[in-house]
Amino acid sequence: MKNLLLGKKLRGKRLTAVLLAFVIILSNILSDELTVRAATVSGNDVAIFDEENMPDSLTVTEDLTLEQDMVIYDLTVDSGTLNLDGHSLTVQGNLIQPGGSILLNGGSLLVGGDYRIQSESRVGEERAFVKGYGSLQMDKPQDYVLVEGDFWADTCESLLWSYGTFEIKGDFQIAEGTYFKANYGHTLVVSGSNGQRIALNCADNVGLYHLQIENESEEGLFFAAPVYVAGTITDNGCPKEGVITFDRDTKLADGKYTGDIVCLWELTLTEEWSIQGNLTLKYGASIAGELKVYGDLMTEERLRLSGENASVYVEGCFYSTSWNSWSMGSVEVEGDFVCEDSLWTSGTNVIILSGQSEQRVSLVRESSVYQLKLYNDSDEGIWSKTPFKVKILEKNGTRLRYGMDEGVDGWTLEGDEHLAGDLIQVAGELQSDRF
Repeated sequence: MKNLLLGKKLRGKRLTAVLLAFVIILSNILSDELTVRAATVSGNDVAIFDEENMPDSLTVTEDLTLEQDMVIYDLTVDSGTLNLDGHSLTVQGNLIQPGGSILLNGGSLLVGGDYRIQSESRVGEERAFVKGYGSLQMDKPQDYVLVEGDFWADTCESLLWSYGTFEIKGDFQIAEGTYFKANYGHTLVVSGSNGQRIALNCADNVGLYHLQIENESEEGLFFAAPVYVAGTITDNGCPKEGVITFDRDTKLADGKYTGDIVCLWELTLTEEWSIQGNLTLKYGASIAGELKVYGDLMTEERLRLSGENASVYVEGCFYSTSWNSWSMGSVEVEGDFVCEDSLWTSGTNVIILSGQSEQRVSLVRESSVYQLKLYNDSDEGIWSKTPFKVKILEKNGTRLRYGMDEGVDGWTLEGDEHLAGDLIQVAGELQSDRF
């Protein structure tokens, strides 16, 4: 049995405040779940209505703490704090929050439609949403929010989520000017069955902590702006359009990611990573493990190979705007190999060019490559505008061209030879029995 307030509304009018001053013991409520299709709540009381006198919405205007699970249709939070206090609140329709605060406090918020932390504005028949003053507090590991529709946040209040899980099946959008940051143990789960749009209009180094992607649709995710992730990314091979950014502590749960990545700090890699997209290293990297990039790799600072087992494979093009010095490990590239600053290799380091079509090499004059292996069997082979220094070259039948000239291997002169034009020797020794 539950002690509840019983109320009703005047027909044809929106309920603005209905509270009765007496308590009726309801003996026909057998479960711990309170079902309310609609009502208005002010203070720490709840109004219940029968089907005949059903209002359109539940509106919270003062502090309210749940004492049991609740199911309603539409919910509006105008002001005050709605404290779930460990209970479950199910909103079968839409949740609009112009103001006030929703505190999960270890509870669950389940929204069957859209959830907007925005104010509603009407001009005649036109309906629009503008910046409001609402906030959602998630600060316990048990906190859980599920939004079946879209989530919008456009508020003057900060959204700082430290713990818990927010699961979204529609679009997830944070408006410009709204301060949003997830920290520590918070996870955003993206689990829609159709394409989803993620728009975080946040400053650099501010955004998500853990990102768990469970969208299995062909459309996948669309990042309207770069999405910053500070913690762990669980990818599950979901296709994506757009860029994520991360720092030195960001992890890939299974070592794999499908999409483009921009790293805002020096990347330190000791395990194996496989990136099905482009990777940009703003502050370089220290590679002791295995990095595979099935797009382009661009590094704006030094790329360090730390250890004999360090390896970098690039299916696309390799671009470096910084000087590099490699004495161990390997770098294999199937696209163009471009270094805008000096490159020196030595020791056991090996560079491998293994494309299936023409590859272009661009090295500055001061560069020096110790060991270069070519495995390009295309008709065009390898092309460089100017010759570059190589100590040990394995051509393996690969065509090597410099400008308009063909590079040749060394050979032994068996008699006088006359060559028209320039001679570019790229490997071996030119020997003569006459000297």
